[in-house]
Amino acid sequence: MKKEKIFSLLNIKDYNNELEKILAKKNFSMDTKNLLLTMSYKIENAYGDYEKVKQEVLSKNKYMEKLISIINNKCYEFNTIMPNMPEFDDLKDKKFIIDTVKGAITVIDNEYYALKAITRLPKIEWGILDEYGLLKEPFCKVLTLGSIMHELEVLRDFNGWSWNVNIKEIEDIKCNLIYQCLVYLFENQFLTEWIENKQEMVDYIALAQNKLERLYGKEFSNDVITLICKVIMEYGMNNEIIDNRNYLKEELELLNDRQGYLESATLQKKKYRAEIDKIDKILNNKELLKDEYIKRNSVLENKDKIFSIKRLKLILEEEREKLLQKIKEANDLIDPKKYVIRKSKVESDYKFFEDLKTDGIDSGKLIKLCKYVLKSFKIRVEEAQTREELLKLVYEVRYFRFLHWDDEKILKEIDSLTISFYKVMIKLIKKLINFKWAETICTVPKANLKALIMLFNSKIIDLDNLIVETEYINNSIKIQYYDTNVLENEFIINLKEDIDIKKLKLKKKIKVFN
Repeated sequence: MKKEKIFSLLNIKDYNNELEKILAKKNFSMDTKNLLLTMSYKIENAYGDYEKVKQEVLSKNKYMEKLISIINNKCYEFNTIMPNMPEFDDLKDKKFIIDTVKGAITVIDNEYYALKAITRLPKIEWGILDEYGLLKEPFCKVLTLGSIMHELEVLRDFNGWSWNVNIKEIEDIKCNLIYQCLVYLFENQFLTEWIENKQEMVDYIALAQNKLERLYGKEFSNDVITLICKVIMEYGMNNEIIDNRNYLKEELELLNDRQGYLESATLQKKKYRAEIDKIDKILNNKELLKDEYIKRNSVLENKDKIFSIKRLKLILEEEREKLLQKIKEANDLIDPKKYVIRKSKVESDYKFFEDLKTDGIDSGKLIKLCKYVLKSFKIRVEEAQTREELLKLVYEVRYFRFLHWDDEKILKEIDSLTISFYKVMIKLIKKLINFKWAETICTVPKANLKALIMLFNSKIIDLDNLIVETEYINNSIKIQYYDTNVLENEFIINLKEDIDIKKLKLKKKIKVFN
């Protein structure tokens, strides 16, 4: 990441000029060209703040190159609807319409909605193998929508001088929270490589698990991946998932009754054998074959009708082969060793599905996922050896605290996360002080930690500009946070015991980070 930033500084580009050249070749209206150029300017202006606050994002160069590439290669038609146009009233609620096949966008005259439409234009193919079954669809949904919301933040929450989360424009708060947990567990670079993956056979879920194991150990990795899968399955809950759970429950009940299970398997074999005998009779009798042809076509729609007797024979032979396979499976299950294997597999599958909530995400599971993110932060603090590593974690922990839990609360306001947040914050501050990378505000240790830990509630974008001013007032310390010279916040720390003010050694006004 450090090498990439140095390279970016050596490879400064005028993206507005590059976009202007591309737009000159496009048959877009002047309103559209002005909209896209203004959007590009605002992104460039806000990107440094977005990158500083969030840390785990694409480099500005990669972000702008990706955006300009979509406009150049994917966008063939772009209609900007101005407020004075008759179409505006029809579009003011939807904000934009996209046609991914034609590469067409129609959007109201707004830079944020233009960016939102552009990010949705390319089809994202996530590398999730079919073997993940019912997990594949909801996982793709979380990753797709999450990555879009992730990249929209630069215009949604930043304007070039301040950071304010625009809750009304977060399309799906729970999906956003899940995705941000993935960002800080796996790193944005890993998720970007996943999006850009062109090899269909790469199992990125397995790669994600291996990455966590390398960083935090096998137990952490197994627990987190299982939890992520459960949370995502609950997020994308549907009837198919519920039916599968019910099926597993019924099968497990049957497997637990060994004698009943054997009898059921034997009856199924007889049923399959009878169906095979019936198919054999039809295949060996022209009249029966003709009757079957008429019978089947009588209930099929024209588009589905069997077009010849020859085709019917192939269908019957395929059905016969499937029945033979089912008999083989039934024989396998009667085998004692294979019965034990099957029972173990069903028990494992049902254990996963058993506690899934069917009417939304279980808050307990999502809280647990957030705690694992905080645990990963804590481990990284313990292993960090440089100022850059520790300050990166300060920004990440602070950003994580301001993520929305729902329409009303952010994570730092969730009681069940208070202790987990406190542990990682206090460990960070102590290590920064020990390494002399953070100043001591006063000589009372607890008051000093309280004064510094409040920086995780600050929305000063660049914490290198954080100045703290202190004043002793009636056995308490008044703390003022400044963004260089602009007062951002102030609060009082009450001292629990009388202290000789001469020994307090308050530092009137200091820069926090060295």
